[in-house]
Amino acid sequence: MCGSFLWGWFGDKIGRRASILLAAIIFVAVAVCGAMPVFEANLVVCFIMGLGVGGMLPIAFALMSETIPARHRGWLMVLIGGDVAGAYIITSWLASTIAAPDRFGWRMLWLISLPTGLILMLLNRFIPESPRFLLQHGREEEARAIMQRYGAVVVEGEDSLLKVEKHVKSRFAQLFSREFVGLSMILLLLGVGIGIVQYGFQQWIPSNLVKLGFKDVTAAKILRDSALIGFPLNFPIAWLYGFWSAKKTILLMCLITVTALFGFVFAPTTSLVHHGQQTTLLYILLIVPIWGISSLTAVVIAYASEVFPTKVRARGSGLAAGATKFGGVMILAIVAAAVAAPSIAATALYGAIPLCLAIVAMVVFGIETKRKQLERITAEELHEEVGTLAPVGLGDQDT
Repeated sequence: MCGSFLWGWFGDKIGRRASILLAAIIFVAVAVCGAMPVFEANLVVCFIMGLGVGGMLPIAFALMSETIPARHRGWLMVLIGGDVAGAYIITSWLASTIAAPDRFGWRMLWLISLPTGLILMLLNRFIPESPRFLLQHGREEEARAIMQRYGAVVVEGEDSLLKVEKHVKSRFAQLFSREFVGLSMILLLLGVGIGIVQYGFQQWIPSNLVKLGFKDVTAAKILRDSALIGFPLNFPIAWLYGFWSAKKTILLMCLITVTALFGFVFAPTTSLVHHGQQTTLLYILLIVPIWGISSLTAVVIAYASEVFPTKVRARGSGLAAGATKFGGVMILAIVAAAVAAPSIAATALYGAIPLCLAIVAMVVFGIETKRKQLERITAEELHEEVGTLAPVGLGDQDT
């Protein structure tokens, strides 16, 4: 959570590319946790790891939103964000195979961050800095060099990029100004709901399934199968976000997820388990939150990276990511206060409440971003005229 806000500041201050490189360096450094002999030192390194992890996703999305052509921006960002579900499957496989206690143990899950971090550092040389960020900071020559490399151009018009955002201040308080407070409220509610489901509902599914009569192995298998079944559904969600409606896709995802969560709240145990065996209803109710939350995480971060101006785009993406982690902090605090893991129905209810409030906020304050140029979205929020042509053509050219 701290890393999301910190990297949001980094991204708007030192640039998107430099922030991603900094996170990659942290990924490599914290791999030492796999060989840490002292538990207390492990906690310190784990905290540092959290800083980098919390900041990577929002900054990557801020960079993508500013460099991908508008007509492809939405679906491609959601598709890439859906990789979180793929990572969930891969990590589950690693935990049950090479990281099993009878093999290499939990330390392997730390050590795998070393090669992945090194690969990311090597690939960083191919990542361009955002020309929009460079233009905002007066680095026009660098911006034009990058645009020339990818075949993008600046459309010189009556209104410039800087004029569209002339009232925007580069600070976190800007996210809660009159123009953006409604959008920030949407992201906060969505983030808290996602965090509670992701870090609460999903985290205690194995133990809650055991309470329902399943063995540990069976519970893990049900989780794995639910994740595998739900993974292909990320593709239609990416299509809906990019080609149907960004706002309506978020509302649809929230409604589907909330419905499944309330299913756990009100469904009798006998309908979930029959003679010690899982039922079709149990699988359906499990697939939706596991798949839905990973997809919802992707669409929310993508949405956050689109609706805020360039000066605070990384901060806005960091706000959405930080709210997600704050939801995790909330559910863990609830567990600590109760001194016991909540039931499957309780965790489902905790997650459903903020998501219901987010639906209301989206209906009232949400805006459509589908295939709109970022500057035009900002101009509409600030109620500024930009003429028939958006001030900057960057992002709408084929590379």
